[in-house]
Amino acid sequence: MKRFSLCVLCVLLFSLAVGSQSILTADGLAAFVPPAATGGGGSDDLTGIGIRYVADDVSGTDGTAVSAWADSGGGGYNLAQATSGNKPVIRVSAVNSHRAVEFDGVNDFLSVSLVPPSALGTTTASAAFIVMKQAGTQNQNTALSTDNTTPINVFASYSDSLIYDNAGTSGSQRLSVSQPVGWDDAWHIIECHRSGTSMSILVDGVSIGTGSGNGVNFSQSGTFNLYIGSYLGVAVWFKGQIAEVRVYNGDKDSTSSSNIRGALKTTYGTP
Repeated sequence: MKRFSLCVLCVLLFSLAVGSQSILTADGLAAFVPPAATGGGGSDDLTGIGIRYVADDVSGTDGTAVSAWADSGGGGYNLAQATSGNKPVIRVSAVNSHRAVEFDGVNDFLSVSLVPPSALGTTTASAAFIVMKQAGTQNQNTALSTDNTTPINVFASYSDSLIYDNAGTSGSQRLSVSQPVGWDDAWHIIECHRSGTSMSILVDGVSIGTGSGNGVNFSQSGTFNLYIGSYLGVAVWFKGQIAEVRVYNGDKDSTSSSNIRGALKTTYGTP
């Protein structure tokens, strides 16, 4: 009996050592349960960040109209909205005691002009992370968009799909994938990558689709207008809340992406 107990104890200790969880079955033996994916165990990666908007940086009491959202990425690409009827509002304890900017899905948006393409990606590589919650089922919902001949767009909904445009729309450099189960009315991290012609979208660290574009380059000339909450400030309005937006000026490898995701999950308590 003592020998059996020691065996069970050894199994349990080994389970803890490798980072797994274990439970005792009816016969007293330990059954292993793989650990849940947490999104990374390393430090957050802000290297190469082009723009970053964190709702915790927006001041005001709950429900206050948001006229400005500062860029904490270091580039100074601060979002603004001067028209009172187009201003979103701040929610002070929206997700894990953190703030979020809430858009009404009618005409709210924030924008900034003269963003250089180098803040959004190289000719063939980029990565974007958005912490957001869509309000209900939306046929069309834009989290981020840019103008110029080779835009970057992230549609949180477009006919029940998630869409990532990098250097084009429609058939050029676009990835469209079905929304995952549980998308509506829940906080998620949407993650978009492009490296060469390869594109991918992940939600909460799980890949929901990959694809290959046709190799159109993301233009490095001129400047962009960037919009949060609308497609170019004229349509496809976002309805829901956004807690953080990051766009990197190049793609991130799996280790860096995992660390970024892990930091966001720790902060916002997302799945």
